[in-house]
Amino acid sequence: MCLVEISGPRGMMLQTACSVPVAQDMVVKTDTQQVKEVQEANLAFILLNHPLDCPICDKGGECPLQDQTMQFGPGLSQLVEPKRMKNKNYLISDTIVLDQERCVVCWRCIRYLEEWEDKPQLALFERGGKTIIDIQDGQPVDAKTSGNIIDMCPVGALTNRVARFSYRPWEIERTPSIDPPLFYRRQHPRRRGRTQSDASWAGKIWASTISGLRTKPVLPGRGLTATSG
Repeated sequence: MCLVEISGPRGMMLQTACSVPVAQDMVVKTDTQQVKEVQEANLAFILLNHPLDCPICDKGGECPLQDQTMQFGPGLSQLVEPKRMKNKNYLISDTIVLDQERCVVCWRCIRYLEEWEDKPQLALFERGGKTIIDIQDGQPVDAKTSGNIIDMCPVGALTNRVARFSYRPWEIERTPSIDPPLFYRRQHPRRRGRTQSDASWAGKIWASTISGLRTKPVLPGRGLTATSG
């Protein structure tokens, strides 16, 4: 989606804007006919086997794929063959449900568990159009911050088992809160030079921040009870 036409030794060429360094006298065209055709073709390829779950998908209303399809998509599908069927409502942990049909194989969940949690509990299986994301050898995802992959998923392939089909994004009410890392840095200025790449340090930030705080039920009436920090 970030392909644009950039001037080069051979004239205007399609290149990825996110990976090309800015240079002096660079000419970039973002709305030419060729760029639009490539964007439409790319979205059509992603949507080739993507199910039409938007009316019931928990990601509806805050889905990047939905937004890009509305803005840059072709509008009509040329697919006449039946879409590939994969596992739906597939539990990969006690709180996370995986819908393999919605997955666009972006690797975000895999990279997060590998690079941040150091627990490669999700991986790619099969090849080509049959590629799926699945758990490793039947072992459920149990990383401490694995719930973050629900928010990282751009298409609603990973959903919250407790909150599924319970609300829409526009129904959520904003509540004043705090930024745990910022709060911690203010309390411990000597550690401001540290980076978030240190997972153990980030865990200590969170633990020290929520210590003593009281939390309320996220979804009253659904079996969740209030706990103290």
